[in-house]
Amino acid sequence: MDMGLDLFTCTKQKSCNSKVRQRKCEKIFTKPNMGFSSPIISIILHFLILVCPINSLKTSNQQLVNQTFRSNEELHKLKKMIAARLQQINKPAVKTIQSPDGDIIDCILTHKQLAFDHPLLKGQKPLDPPERPTRYNQMSNFSDNFQLWSLSGESCPDGTIPVRRITEQDLLRADSISGFGRKFTNTYKHTHAVALVEGGGFHGAKATINVWAPQVESPNEFSLAQMWITSGTYEKKDVNAIEAGWQVCEYAQYLLCALL
Repeated sequence: MDMGLDLFTCTKQKSCNSKVRQRKCEKIFTKPNMGFSSPIISIILHFLILVCPINSLKTSNQQLVNQTFRSNEELHKLKKMIAARLQQINKPAVKTIQSPDGDIIDCILTHKQLAFDHPLLKGQKPLDPPERPTRYNQMSNFSDNFQLWSLSGESCPDGTIPVRRITEQDLLRADSISGFGRKFTNTYKHTHAVALVEGGGFHGAKATINVWAPQVESPNEFSLAQMWITSGTYEKKDVNAIEAGWQVCEYAQYLLCALL
């Protein structure tokens, strides 16, 4: 072929200078028989056009397969983590009650409840509740059936407590599976829970405070359970308050625990 001879001549004649070689090479590539009309070149070009999209498609498919495999693997790990966490949270039940709203209530032995998984409480048992005072009378209009699951008349046996069974959906709604049910508080802030009733025309108040031997861990901590009756507003600086309850406060000398 002329193409092969001319290329050989251009690249092998070492006696000719670079300008001659350049002109010969330009001449070779401008010959009419080097156009795209050559059958061999046309076949090669068509082959490349067909192969390139196929290779690109194979690469895309492989990436999709790898991504799907990773997703399935991560999903499998997530399911295992959820199953392990549910087994840790949901303790063996002495009795199970189906609630009308779809919840499942497990009757758990008191000393087997989740709180006793804490390292400081391992092997401990809760204190027996004190006896009610003899003058205590339950209100006649008060009903124990204040939760849906108890409307059927079912109740948990003595020595057990009712605990709602945690589901997979509950864990998925949490910020993290490992942190589900945990409350992370800043120890430098005052932590409290309040039940508030507002309005007018109150002529009295009553509360049952169920506190057993409260303790604190350091002298600059206190534990307080109280009923607080106030009138006025903080904006007008005319607040009057009556507080009654039970507390443990070891830094009363700082006059921060004035409770009657």
